[in-house]
Amino acid sequence: MQIANLHEAYSSAVKHIHAARLTDVELIYTPSQIALTAFSMASPDLAVLWARAKGSENALSIASGIEVMIKDTRLGTTRRFLQAPF
Repeated sequence: MQIANLHEAYSSAVKHIHAARLTDVELIYTPSQIALTAFSMASPDLAVLWARAKGSENALSIASGIEVMIKDTRLGTTRRFLQAPF
């Protein structure tokens, strides 16, 4: 992987972290889970390589739930609110 690609993945991951700050993610998940999810959103292949190197491939399984919360905020909506019965 090129250094430029790593910088691009890092910059993208930081944007996802900023979006996560606008959700309840920090109240539900640990900082390391949020960081890994942001990294996975920025560069899925690189996140898988990192998880394999650490022997923690199952750590990525929780990322999908966190990713949904972050993406909903980036779109300006909250899925749970839209699905709530009134």
